[in-house]
Amino acid sequence: MRTRAKALALVCVACLPAGAYAATVPILSGTYTLTQNSTCPIIATTSQNESGALTGITTTVYGDANGAIGTLTFTPAVGTPDAGTVTGKIFSYETGGLLQLPNTTLQPAGQTTSVKSTYSNTATTVTLVGAMPPAKVIYGALKDGIAQSFTFIGPSNPWPVGAATQVTCVDIGTVVHK
Repeated sequence: MRTRAKALALVCVACLPAGAYAATVPILSGTYTLTQNSTCPIIATTSQNESGALTGITTTVYGDANGAIGTLTFTPAVGTPDAGTVTGKIFSYETGGLLQLPNTTLQPAGQTTSVKSTYSNTATTVTLVGAMPPAKVIYGALKDGIAQSFTFIGPSNPWPVGAATQVTCVDIGTVVHK
């Protein structure tokens, strides 16, 4: 009985129109709101006195944490619904570092950034070319094949840009169709 059921399933899949499989990769199209958080590790060396008390910290990379909100507009390429261009504006706050020494203050700095990139997506990833490596995604509901939301997590490009010692941050966020 199981063999017959499998054979029927294969026959049914074989009868689907060629474009039916394209629906498994959601289309990103239109304007979405973005909420994102990033965390970057600290690289530091420490010194201690004879009793083990911390006496000094020297940071190579001071780490970072930031949060961002914004809008992204995805425009699929003609004939290629899983790739195209993305533009947008993002406002973010960065702490300036995860490590705060006594008698110092870290004031979050707000900044607006424009986004202009190409993108590609699969059933499990989204990549903003040049802006980030592929991020793992979970898509929400689809409407006419268009993703109404997706949640992502992935590594950043190495940071700080151009520094001799760099780290890879973790980005996590949610994108919701407007």
